Amino acid sequence: MVKKFITNKTIIIISIFFIIGAILRFILISKIPVSIYWDEAADGYNAYSILHTGRDEYGTFFPILFRSFNDYKMGGYVYLISIAEFLFGLNEFAVRFPSAFFGSLTIILVFFLTKEILYFSKSFREKSNNISILAAVLFAICPWSINFSRAGFEANVALFFVGLAVWFFLKNVREHKKIFYFLSTFTFVVGIYFYRSEFVFIPLILIVLLITFKNFFKENLKLSIINLLFLIVLLIPLAFAIKSEVTSDRGVKVSVVYNAFDDQVQFSRDRLYFNNIIGKAIFNNKTAIIYKAIQNYEQNFNPVFLFTQGDPNKRHSTDGMGIIYLIDAPFLLFGLYKILRSKGNSKLLIVGWLLCGFIPSAIADINPHSLRGLNDVIIFEIIIAIGIFSFIDLLKNKNIRKITIGFTILLYLIFFIRFINLYFFVDPTKVGNLWADGYQELYSYIAPQQNNYKKIIISGHYWEPYVYFLFYSKYDPYLYQKNGSVFGFGKYIFGGTSWDLTNPNHRELDHRTLSDLAKTKDFIVAISPGEFQYEKKQLIPIKNIYNLNGKLVFIVAKSKN
Repeated sequence: MVKKFITNKTIIIISIFFIIGAILRFILISKIPVSIYWDEAADGYNAYSILHTGRDEYGTFFPILFRSFNDYKMGGYVYLISIAEFLFGLNEFAVRFPSAFFGSLTIILVFFLTKEILYFSKSFREKSNNISILAAVLFAICPWSINFSRAGFEANVALFFVGLAVWFFLKNVREHKKIFYFLSTFTFVVGIYFYRSEFVFIPLILIVLLITFKNFFKENLKLSIINLLFLIVLLIPLAFAIKSEVTSDRGVKVSVVYNAFDDQVQFSRDRLYFNNIIGKAIFNNKTAIIYKAIQNYEQNFNPVFLFTQGDPNKRHSTDGMGIIYLIDAPFLLFGLYKILRSKGNSKLLIVGWLLCGFIPSAIADINPHSLRGLNDVIIFEIIIAIGIFSFIDLLKNKNIRKITIGFTILLYLIFFIRFINLYFFVDPTKVGNLWADGYQELYSYIAPQQNNYKKIIISGHYWEPYVYFLFYSKYDPYLYQKNGSVFGFGKYIFGGTSWDLTNPNHRELDHRTLSDLAKTKDFIVAISPGEFQYEKKQLIPIKNIYNLNGKLVFIVAKSKN
């Protein structure tokens, strides 16, 4: 039974925008983005392997962390894909389905979460229903969310569980039902099992909740301790999984700590003419790390990143615009202003969440980073909704208010249409190379001919080609676990990548005798244009493979017998 405070009108509006949001996240999902990128292909095949054998590509039985490209991904998303593949088979749709599904569910979650957050605000409680509707509507059309919902990003699923955990916690504080407390703890842990950034964000948001609702924790100290023990028990399997040195290495390599910053430190000393014992005490690797983390953090709040240019990695945002709309900027600022002036616990929670969201990005190597900072997308839309509502609320003249509402809707519609044009019609022809566009076309050409040759050599110039041929061929996981590797399986032999130093013996195909590599002259090779220049004397080109933006990606050739 629907509670009285949720009216039929509210249900209709939320339902309409849930459908719109779901369409935006699901339509043409197999084709746009133009190709599955490396991690998607790896997750898809590992899920396929789990579904059929109970083991990942390396033969590990139901792992918590998936070794994949030696980056040891959290396993939650892979297991969700295996369910999708049971329903839809091994294909692009199945790989992206969990992200799109949970991205769509988050629209509804934003409505309920906003209502719970604003219940604790004396300034916004009475207006919470309308603000919550607006927050859900804004989230439904938010570029930041749509971008990550349309590809296999595990962070998008983690976002849902983190938001759900906060909602459960707030429900517990308001209704004093123990079940909500345990559900909150459980869903926080589920979020951790999906994405590594939650290792940082979830403890931070728990601290924010502790500060915001300190009286609740004091009054329920025994229950809180039990919940803490419950959380620890749930994390024990993960603790054992990350205990080994090799699995913990991933987090170190992407952190600001990994680089010693010697050049930066020396530059600071030289610049200040302070290259002495005092200078070394002030400017050293530790202070450089702190400085770098602060610098990284600031970059994530740069208006250029947020509103005009977006993420430097164009898989993480739409080229030609920010991660959110430019029209959001004034309402974000006004909303934050109104929140800071408001009364009640909501202020601490909203501001604390906002400040903590980008900390996982700040302590990593590349910034700004909209993926590692994805936890902030919900709170951004809530603040923007408060800003819009508060601005409209200032207008007392009904006619002026109606005109302002109409003009605001029109502006959002213009920015939304521009985003749709950029994302669906412009981006696919500009950033296809970032999505490894060309592998599917290559496999579609080679597969019908594979029985005509003894060996098939694939360039590794674009990194880890083996996983695409596993994915598109639906290669038997039992056979791969027994006899396959990144170097090859069946008739296939895979080259390496020059910049990937994890295996120095796995090199690119230039300056190599391909017939010696294949141990036969009866082979076909798919090679990058650069490698072909070194190998063309021993090859006869038979097919060029281009990506969607017209760039030559592979030259398929056969040996000169």
